[in-house]
Amino acid sequence: MNIALVVPGFSAREDDWCIPSLLDFVRMLATTETVTVFTLRYPHSTRPYTVFGARVVPLGGRQVAGLRRYPLLARAVSAIVGAHDRERFDLIHAVWADEPGWVGTTAATNLHVPLIVSVRGGEVERWRDQKYGAQRSWFGRAAVKRSLRHADRWTVGSKYMMRRVLERVPQVQATRGVLAPEGVDLEQFSPDDTRLKLGPTSEGLGPTHLLSVASLTPIKRHDLLIHAFRQVHDRRPDARLHLVGDGPLRKNLEQERDASGLREA
Repeated sequence: MNIALVVPGFSAREDDWCIPSLLDFVRMLATTETVTVFTLRYPHSTRPYTVFGARVVPLGGRQVAGLRRYPLLARAVSAIVGAHDRERFDLIHAVWADEPGWVGTTAATNLHVPLIVSVRGGEVERWRDQKYGAQRSWFGRAAVKRSLRHADRWTVGSKYMMRRVLERVPQVQATRGVLAPEGVDLEQFSPDDTRLKLGPTSEGLGPTHLLSVASLTPIKRHDLLIHAFRQVHDRRPDARLHLVGDGPLRKNLEQERDASGLREA
């Protein structure tokens, strides 16, 4: 199959873990199918390149917002249509139902190509205090509703997300929804089972390590995680918490760590 994949951002090279799950998805998919990735905002260049055998077409949208986003989305649709004219796409897959969904829906409708839209979570949320969720804006609500109504199939990663989609966008056809968890690549992640034993029986196995991998942004609630870990640490002084990531809250979280009586290992 020849597949057009529409995403908000994608790795600039094979060792750039921009969105790890997307990079791994493309790595696996490109072994059997022809894949062209249309990435809206990152990388910031507009020069096509190749990753794991997949062609990547960056639109260089950066952080444009408001009315300035429409030329970006129009360029993305035009790029898909142009690529389709050279070699017909069998399927368009939009990952995230807001901007990628809008682009995918517009291109699929014009080209009469089947469309899959994958919901990742934030598209159906409206958390104003956290400034998070596509449902906070008129465009976000309209784009999500439009893409899910037109998708031949829409996917979610959990039963909880299935319920959230049906609650937030009641116009969608539930029969087109598919539960498709991303899973874990066991070739890359294959821990020694003995290290996973927790609780009182774990003496002799070394300290317990807890790992969080995420952007250091308000929506991830690392502050709550640090507070909870403080209670764990009181009972298990050998426990270690590892926060992997970066973002605008880094200094705040370091201060939160120090104020909780924890220290950098």
